[in-house]
Amino acid sequence: MAGLIVVFTVSGVLMYLQETDAAFRGTSAIRAHDWATWLAVPLVAGHLYLALVNPSTRHSLRGMVLGTVRRDWAARHHAKWARDLDR
Repeated sequence: MAGLIVVFTVSGVLMYLQETDAAFRGTSAIRAHDWATWLAVPLVAGHLYLALVNPSTRHSLRGMVLGTVRRDWAARHHAKWARDLDR
């Protein structure tokens, strides 16, 4: 995703410059932007599925947003960490 963000930024700037300056005509920024979109959409959809729909990973969203998870989820996914909490 970080690489795609760079591609989106560079190609977006080039597309903007194509609209404002005739010297930038002919670059393949639109093609690069389109390919990055075709790669990014399934990645974003997969992340949304894992965060919102998939029952085994849905609870991790709470940890990312609120900074806390249920103790049983922590014990199942991060056993060492959960044992340290019990000390």
